[in-house]
Amino acid sequence: MAYSTNLHTRLDLDKLDWQPIERLLGGGDDAAEHASGAVGCILAHDPETGAMTYVARIPAGYRSERREAHSFDQQGIILEGEVVTDYLTDPITLTAGSYRMIPAGVFHGPAYSENGWTVMEITNGSFDIWYEELEENDDE
Repeated sequence: MAYSTNLHTRLDLDKLDWQPIERLLGGGDDAAEHASGAVGCILAHDPETGAMTYVARIPAGYRSERREAHSFDQQGIILEGEVVTDYLTDPITLTAGSYRMIPAGVFHGPAYSENGWTVMEITNGSFDIWYEELEENDDE
């Protein structure tokens, strides 16, 4: 497994090497559109499995208009801010200290945040996402 930081370090968000999220996670134009304005920093990455731990900072005013799923399990801990998202069928508000686990193949979203949020994510496979467009009568 490759690491971008010391194995034992304090996570100082102000000192991370923030990069545009689509550059770090791949995904081309779809990822760039989905994560417009988001930045991130990979803390650990296993090139054999694609598993990674990263921190992402999503900007104020973020709003996704579709659901997403992926082929990996995704765990996340909100470090700062707040996001409202649909998980399965009910909207939930995640604030600093909230933990969530999204199993592979489970559609979730859309998501929005008035003031933005920072999250540490842990995946157990390569970063691939597929989308499901919302029907016009779907609510937030």
